[in-house]
Parts: sequence; C-alpha cells; structure tokens
Amino acid sequence: MKTSADVRLRKILRVLLAKPGPRLLAFDFDGTLVGFRDDPRAVELSRTQAELLRKLASRFPVAILSGRSRADLRKKFSGIPVRYLVGNHGLENGGAVGEKWKRDARTWARAFRKELARRPEWRGVYLEDKRHSVSLHFRKVRDSRRVEAELRKWAKSLRPAPRVVPGFNVLNVVPARGDDKGRALRRLLKEQGYRSAFFAGDDVTDEDVFRLRNPRILTVRIGRPSVPTAARYRLGRRGELTRFLRLLLRESTLDPP
Repeated sequence: MKTSADVRLRKILRVLLAKPGPRLLAFDFDGTLVGFRDDPRAVELSRTQAELLRKLASRFPVAILSGRSRADLRKKFSGIPVRYLVGNHGLENGGAVGEKWKRDARTWARAFRKELARRPEWRGVYLEDKRHSVSLHFRKVRDSRRVEAELRKWAKSLRPAPRVVPGFNVLNVVPARGDDKGRALRRLLKEQGYRSAFFAGDDVTDEDVFRLRNPRILTVRIGRPSVPTAARYRLGRRGELTRFLRLLLRESTLDPP
C-alpha cells in the first residue's frame, strides 16, 4: 500500500520528468544531503549517500549550491563527479570573485575576533572564515537565543555593511551586493544551456532560489511544514529526499551529463 509520502514523491518525479531537457539536478549541502554537527568541519557524506550521489552524477549533470567555500566542497565531494560546485551562498560560482568582497570578509573576521576577546558570554561561538564571507556558529553556546540576537545586532553594525542571513544556529555574513544562490542557479541554466532544473534545500539562503518562482526550476524544501517557504514542494526529512533520488535513478532516463 502506498503511503502519502510515496504519492508525493511520485508526483514530484512526474513533474520533473515532464520538464524539457537538458535538465540540471542541484542541491544544498548541509541539512539537505547531510545532517548538522556541532563542528561543521566534522560533517561528511555517509557511504550510502556518497554512493547514491556518485550514481546520480555519473548519469545526470549535478550542481551543489552551498554556504561552504568551494575549496571545502571539493574535499567533501572528492571522488564524486559533481559537475558544478557553487560556494559561499552563490558568491563563488566559477567566475571572478571581486577582491573587494574578499577584503570585506577579512575586515569582518578581524572585527569579530576583537569583539570576541571582550565578550566572554560569546565563548563557544565558532567563526568560519570562508575568504569571501564569514559564518558565526553559535550551536555550542548556553543561551543561544540571546547570543544570536547580540550577534545579529553586532553584525548589522559592521562597515562595510553586509547582508546578514540567519541559518540553523548560524549567522551568515555575506557581501550585500554579491550573488546569491538564486542568481547563481539562474546563471548556470543560462550559460550552460539547461532548459530546466531540480533544486532541493532546507535553509534561509535556499529561499533565494525558491523565491525565483521560475517555472523552469522545480523547487523542494526539506524540513518542518511549519516553516514558511516559497518552494513548490516540501519533504519532511532528508530521508525522503534520498528515497526520491533512488526513485529517480530507478525509473527515469534523464539527459546524461
């Protein structure tokens, strides 16, 4: 007997296969393909997930759009033939990244280290310096709500003024005028000649893709149904995405990469 989840997965598959090819499969990383850890450096693909992605990437063009740096993504996807690695929330998309943005990120990182030295209540906050942006992880602090509010207020006072994007126990501090995931994916479709795409994500920065409301892009948000989203479809857990991808491999003949 089919469950409601099975029906939903097959509906998404039918919609995807009805779109014109060539098609691109695109995914966020943390929270979508892998779970979260207290230390983001410790996150790795499971053997099962890595093998699934290898099979997908050997048959279909695949892109990863992540808040991580491209250098970090290369390590995480070593041995998996992913065609496109887009880092720093869309900022690192294969084109030239402005030196000004790198300088801005260095300025913000230095400012945070100075502020941390005089804020003992921020102990446990981890600075992830990604060269083109910075992320402030507060998963390990005791009073995370208070610290998040203080970090947000502090980040908004920075000069040059950044775009402050919240995530799961993290604040992302990115260039205000830099590319986001939506612009990056739209550029990929245009420059590489893809007529349609599938994109799955779970976080605030993925809404930059969802809000495009581009009929060429089938969008899926992973996570709780109580969280508002502009995505066309929802899946409750990462496990449902894994089931969908297995179904895709078994029952489809998408355009080869």
